Amino acid sequence: LSPRWRVQVEESASWGSGEDDLTRNRVGGMTPYVVPIPGLPWAAVFSERLVAAQVSVHVRPWLRWRSELGVLVSGGAFNDPHRTGALMEFGALGGAAVFADLRIWRLQVYLRAGWAFPVTGLTDGARVTGLAAVGLPVF
Repeated sequence: LSPRWRVQVEESASWGSGEDDLTRNRVGGMTPYVVPIPGLPWAAVFSERLVAAQVSVHVRPWLRWRSELGVLVSGGAFNDPHRTGALMEFGALGGAAVFADLRIWRLQVYLRAGWAFPVTGLTDGARVTGLAAVGLPVF
């Protein structure tokens, strides 16, 4: 949008049949190894048929540094949310998060706190999760 603002969209879709828990997509958590839904525990749901998206807004408070702060919302439709084997039963899951991607000298610190929207049968109310990662470039 500008040197200070940007929008990022991530989309996921899958259509499978006869999969088991080893091959189904993992849904929940905030790592790159799952279909992310902030606030849900890592791999809270296994789904072989899904449509999901995540939209985030990033702002650079200081143009001089590459650090970013932002908010994101993610959600989608996932089959068999209650793990009964009903492939054509779909349920919606969603969540929101705030994050900070801080670049301090050569060090990168990534922090995220997420909240999952309440869903009947999957959660007993609101779920909150956090993610912290620290990195240092090799080259």
